[in-house]
Amino acid sequence: NSFSTIADVNLSHRDIAANRNGNCVLLSDGGVRCGGQGRAQQPTVLAMPVDTRLKSLVGAAQHWCALSDGNTVLCAGQNLHYAMGTGRTSEVQLRELTVNNAPLVVDALWTGPKNTCVTRSGNLSCWGANDHGQLATGNFIERRTPSDEFVPNLEGVVDVAIGADHLCAITQNGLLYCWGAGGGYRLGTGNTSDQATPTRIDLPEAVVQVDTSRMRNDDDPPLTCAVGVSGAVY
Repeated sequence: NSFSTIADVNLSHRDIAANRNGNCVLLSDGGVRCGGQGRAQQPTVLAMPVDTRLKSLVGAAQHWCALSDGNTVLCAGQNLHYAMGTGRTSEVQLRELTVNNAPLVVDALWTGPKNTCVTRSGNLSCWGANDHGQLATGNFIERRTPSDEFVPNLEGVVDVAIGADHLCAITQNGLLYCWGAGGGYRLGTGNTSDQATPTRIDLPEAVVQVDTSRMRNDDDPPLTCAVGVSGAVY
């Protein structure tokens, strides 16, 4: 019921990950301290792989992922819908992800309730649930581990927003693409159909930010909002 000071933290825009199981904060030495539901109420420092320092955290419903100084990806928590990319749905301690038996090295990282996405040289790759086409592969087959296959016909990705069942991405030239579940017109395509491939969303100006959110009533469909270069919100 009150706030307390946590020493030795290195705060910036991506250094706190909060979810249903508790909260984690990035420390100045590249470690992580977590506490709350599912862990001891007193925050504890997690054991880190040898020679690994983290530089950013992203949190989702019941898990979190991190990017190391070497741009490898590590995740921990409950692996619902295979969003953590470990190949199984059981709870996992902090683990470095691999692809083709080698550490997964990426440029950027995003995670959500059912999916995690990364970019390499502007190319996007995602894993996790795909019952609504969230992986943008043109099919509805889930992906349980990271892949070296990228989303087709989508290049220069600079930002991604991951909702419960849909995703949106911004490219370096300010174009907005969305895919996945279309219920409630959340994709901005003008209809409620699911899209298993990236669909360009026509807006009157270049987009600089996109995010997804639920309305106050959980029975209502999620929302998608985008911000244009002028500051206008769509």
